[in-house]
Amino acid sequence: MLTPAAQAEEQGGQTLLADSFSAGFDTTNTWQVLGDGDFPQGDGVPTTSSEGLKVTPAGRDSTTGEPAFRVTTAQQDDGGNGSGDHGKWLAFPRATATSGMPGYDIPKTGSLSCTSKISGRTFGTERHPFGSAVADPRTDVRLASAAMVTADFDSKAIFDFSVVNGKIYAIYERLPEHGATYAAYSYAIPVADRTPGEWATLQVRLDQGGTRVTWKVNGRTVLSTDRIGTRAFDRTYMILDHGGTEERLKLKQLTCGFGLFTVLDAAAGPRGKGLVRLDSTPDFYYAPRVGSPTPQTFVDEESRPESRLWGQGAEIKVRSTQIRRES
Repeated sequence: MLTPAAQAEEQGGQTLLADSFSAGFDTTNTWQVLGDGDFPQGDGVPTTSSEGLKVTPAGRDSTTGEPAFRVTTAQQDDGGNGSGDHGKWLAFPRATATSGMPGYDIPKTGSLSCTSKISGRTFGTERHPFGSAVADPRTDVRLASAAMVTADFDSKAIFDFSVVNGKIYAIYERLPEHGATYAAYSYAIPVADRTPGEWATLQVRLDQGGTRVTWKVNGRTVLSTDRIGTRAFDRTYMILDHGGTEERLKLKQLTCGFGLFTVLDAAAGPRGKGLVRLDSTPDFYYAPRVGSPTPQTFVDEESRPESRLWGQGAEIKVRSTQIRRES
């Protein structure tokens, strides 16, 4: 049952949003899809059924007929949006925190949690053009993924789950901002094995006044940190390093949604080499295994179109989602 922004008091908490999508995907009152001029609804087609919400790319691979992404962008030097290539489709609730930022207030005591029952799969990743730089396309989060996204638009702190055919990853990042000097980074930490089409209940929880984040899979804690804003985990799992100075964050609000992604500039493996230099901004990338000042290197330094799109895609299914504040 659709109950957006419901203030139902139960067991000492409030259900702020609960949606099973049984009444459809309401983009007028409940959800907002983030797009651009060419694709105002993003690179995804939402449909609903008794199983919930499904979002699949509108494109089709000419060889296999499978769903395939259409949206991509070149480096800034070629008139593109650089690392803006990451997001293919994104949707967040139409909610505004007390601060005026998107999302919901994080309480001073208690917690704010986002919980969703999600399935997903990727298509065409095995036909990637990167050779031995990709060890296993079934588990490589860079090529294509479906995601539960939790974000603070103010601090640029992100806490996601990314789902690929063979793994679930906890994503911990702080996105870079032009002119800022804070530490910007992305981690992808494998937290569960899976098979394509398998369902999982995923939760991201903020507590301790917005200073601690916890990721849970099927009710089990798989990752946690109270050092938000720092490079809190081992560099083995870091996939992007943009340099900068660490600073501890205390988040005021959080929003929770869903997305389809590629992260082709990210690193993987012991050497930590990236696939595609998506962004041509000087000094934008550092080697994730060692950090600044060592520059990152890529299989494709020029961001050729065929390196960004080769017929890959991803699909997400959401059976239910709930955003809840506990006192």
